[in-house]
Amino acid sequence: MLTNESIFLINSLTEQNGKSVKELARHYQISQKKLWYEIDQINIELAFLQLPKIQLETGRLAISNQLKEGWKAERERLKRRDIQFQEERIYLIILYTFIAQEAISNSHYQDLLQVSKNSVLLDLKKVKRLCSSYHLEFSYSRKMGYHFIGSEQNIRKLAEYAISKL
Repeated sequence: MLTNESIFLINSLTEQNGKSVKELARHYQISQKKLWYEIDQINIELAFLQLPKIQLETGRLAISNQLKEGWKAERERLKRRDIQFQEERIYLIILYTFIAQEAISNSHYQDLLQVSKNSVLLDLKKVKRLCSSYHLEFSYSRKMGYHFIGSEQNIRKLAEYAISKL
């Protein structure tokens, strides 16, 4: 899945074709290792989208015209489709749990977000961390499903925060 960082990086690379990895890492204020990791992840997604990969030619990143055109079309498709990026999924989980009238399981979150079980589990860990900053506990039981434990006022504050982030 493409992250916000990946999409920003692809957009930037298609505009700044021909720069070296060192220049780009300095420009984005990340390490060269992190930049290579991001490019590898992007290339995996590009292959899935049946687009050409980002290449390294004579020490510089090369973006083919076919990739530029293909990415432009894909970017338009992404705009039309409401994709829940990693950060947004956390807030959707919070709100979904907040309005739930029945027990919620992992599979409910998977259906809602259209992501794998492991992705949901990682997001749930992030939700638990965020809940602790609101003096809440995010808990699961077979009988009650996922739910918040804490004062109603803190639960509402968390829901308001989640709404503001979406």
